[in-house]
Amino acid sequence: MPRSSQGPSPRAQPGGQQPMSSPGPAVQAPLHVRGPALLLLAGLGTAAPPVIATSAEDNAHALELAYTLDAWSLDGDGNRGTRYLTQVGLAAEFDLERLFDLPRTSARLHLIHNNGNSASELAGDAQGISNIETGGRALLPLEAWVEYRGDGDRWSLRAGLYDINSEFDALDGSALFLHSAHGIGTDIAQSGRNGPSIFPHTSPGLRLSFALTDQATLRTAVLDGVPNDPDRPDHSTLRIGGSDGAFGITELDLQRGQQRLLLGAWGYSRDQDDLAGDGATGTSAGAYLRGEALLSGDEARGLRGFFRVGGASARTNPFDRFYSVGLHWVGPFAGRQADEAGIAIAHAVAGRNQLDVLAQDGIAAARAETALELTYRFALTDRLALQPDLQYVFNPGLDRSRDDALAIGLRLVASLAH
Repeated sequence: MPRSSQGPSPRAQPGGQQPMSSPGPAVQAPLHVRGPALLLLAGLGTAAPPVIATSAEDNAHALELAYTLDAWSLDGDGNRGTRYLTQVGLAAEFDLERLFDLPRTSARLHLIHNNGNSASELAGDAQGISNIETGGRALLPLEAWVEYRGDGDRWSLRAGLYDINSEFDALDGSALFLHSAHGIGTDIAQSGRNGPSIFPHTSPGLRLSFALTDQATLRTAVLDGVPNDPDRPDHSTLRIGGSDGAFGITELDLQRGQQRLLLGAWGYSRDQDDLAGDGATGTSAGAYLRGEALLSGDEARGLRGFFRVGGASARTNPFDRFYSVGLHWVGPFAGRQADEAGIAIAHAVAGRNQLDVLAQDGIAAARAETALELTYRFALTDRLALQPDLQYVFNPGLDRSRDDALAIGLRLVASLAH
């Protein structure tokens, strides 16, 4: 199942520089699996929440503690109930040039703790109702890297534990939403033995970023192919090599004024298990196109539209296509300039192998799962926000025999920075 590459989005969480990345381990199990395992299939990808409000450029170090609480009332195929999800994040950034006289060098450490409760367990969906769902209670390191910047900051190299969704496949326009698929796309988040290197399980690796022009940036990353230990998701395990192989991703980032376009490709060096089973394996790779533009107003108060299309190998991934589109409005009402409102749709299409597996198990399979989300974020202060959220999921878990799912939620985000 896709993992949430997200965690609370940068806008969903007051303050900060880098998003906390996505929830829930990806599981290469057929979509008809029930309970928490089903949620984990969902590519909870979302760009994660920014954590540091004070930039390391202004201080030798910056520290932020952030708390997120989700309260969900859910109705999925007769399964009604309430779920409370929590996440505590502690992030620190260090200017190593000021601290240790290491020119143009900085470091970041980001720890997260989640209570392990599941909203999708009741909803029965595959993509992930909440982008802070992890599939289990755990205290984990999300990021631990060192970065060196070249002269003029035209290029930079990061090394260490790295969340790809902190930079790759991440747009401001979609960061408001709580559904996991509006972080990193479901097509990527579902992949791999334990997902790619995203929230909550990340891998050690290298990331190189190079500014081709003032409007074009090329970035690429290579990381260990199996984040953490899939058999012990509540523990932090650092391992490199062996049979893990590598995960690679490259992205071209084009910006012109208030328009932005991302074009990326990704893949694993080692074959992944074929969904059909029988010990067969196949390639797992894909590509995506993502963009956003300011439609009216200005950056401080305006309406922004965004879209995403992506594809993945159908042989080894449950969903072979993913589409999303949405609108994000900053300052929708006079006197509430810091509030945000949005509507978005995430549409994940099942591949032929996945449909065959479901048919063999007697499941009346739907071709796709679609999630509609309406949300509004009240910025109470710079450090405190409330966000009511409404989601309706069509064909949850690709099972036509299930009723559609309704999720009504409220997110509270509070943070302290030093």
